[in-house]
Amino acid sequence: MSGNKQQHLVGGAALLFVALFAFYFTWHHDAGTLAEIGPGGPPRVFAAFLAILGLFEMALCLKREEKSEAPQWQFAFSPRPVFAVLGAIVLFGLLVQPLGILGAAPILLILAGFAAADVNWREYAPYIIALPLFCAGLFRFALGLPIPLAPWLFGY
Repeated sequence: MSGNKQQHLVGGAALLFVALFAFYFTWHHDAGTLAEIGPGGPPRVFAAFLAILGLFEMALCLKREEKSEAPQWQFAFSPRPVFAVLGAIVLFGLLVQPLGILGAAPILLILAGFAAADVNWREYAPYIIALPLFCAGLFRFALGLPIPLAPWLFGY
């Protein structure tokens, strides 16, 4: 199995695992109807789409390659992207209450930027500035959610 096919197999299996995990932990919630969606409905729909994508990704392993190549059973794993992204998410969850979304989101984006070795920080900087402002406008003003913007600047 070539490296590309192995990536499709592992990636599809991971998506399928997350979908099954979501189905298992939302099974006791009522899905509701299309007119009145219950608390279990959206996670199950998301899990169904994720399962379909996982099966599609795994099916890409069955596609034949035109040229024959020797089997390669190597799997390269770099912990840097995993720890950068997961660490950024955890740190965001810890910092969003004391710093607000305008303080915690740039930290999230900076830490997540370390996941890739070839990040051009000059091109990435506008996202670090614009995305927290967009999220603040969307969640606080458009949706009216009680997310603190910047308690250190505006208060709660």
